[in-house]
Amino acid sequence: MHKLGTPVAIQFLAARKFRAAVGVNQAHKYGVKGRLLVVDDEPAVRLGLERALRSEGYEVISAADFSEAKERLLEWPVDLLLLDLNLSGDNGWELYKQSLDLDPALCVVIITARPELAAPALAEGVTVLEKPLDVSQLVKTIDARLTAKPVLSPMRALSEPQRETCQSVATDGLTEVGTQVR
Repeated sequence: MHKLGTPVAIQFLAARKFRAAVGVNQAHKYGVKGRLLVVDDEPAVRLGLERALRSEGYEVISAADFSEAKERLLEWPVDLLLLDLNLSGDNGWELYKQSLDLDPALCVVIITARPELAAPALAEGVTVLEKPLDVSQLVKTIDARLTAKPVLSPMRALSEPQRETCQSVATDGLTEVGTQVR
């Protein structure tokens, strides 16, 4: 983790606020295809997906297990979670539910070698792809999910105190303008 105030941390915070402010539907105009979190406990699959998706123009971060994935979700805003349901020793479905608690607008694509485990995901309308993955189909699926994602409010990029300050300034400004007009 980078210390706040360092150039790398400042650049990260600026990029994070930019993505949250413009939303994924607008970010592509600025050369950003989307940030993905790949969660798979098999190193070969995880690294293969990272390379393939980076070559397609995505920014990719990855995690090998539940706790690492949750840490990444808390640290980095992502546009889409690519999640293996069958994580060794962990429950991918629980990670899915907790990730939506953190960000209800998060797009999720589930990947699994055991499609029988995906019944609850399919029942909730989550996109499920079976391993082994066809990269071109995966990219089409990710692109479709990201373009269907709603544009997020610029307020999402702000902390709670910053949101309150902006809302009070906006409200006070409207009151002052209304008072001056009368």
